Amino acid sequence: MQSFDKIALWVLEGNVRAIAFYEKIGFRFDGVTKTVKLGVDRVEHRMVFRK
Repeated sequence: MQSFDKIALWVLEGNVRAIAFYEKIGFRFDGVTKTVKLGVDRVEHRMVFRK
């Protein structure tokens, strides 16, 4: 089985329920953001879980 130092995911700005869930299981914002086009421009924030 492989071992990982960190796991990263992207969450849409304003997705309060998803952010609360990820924070509850140990993910934290790392300050990285990007803008994606989903019909309109949306901001995503990266969250990271570290061992």
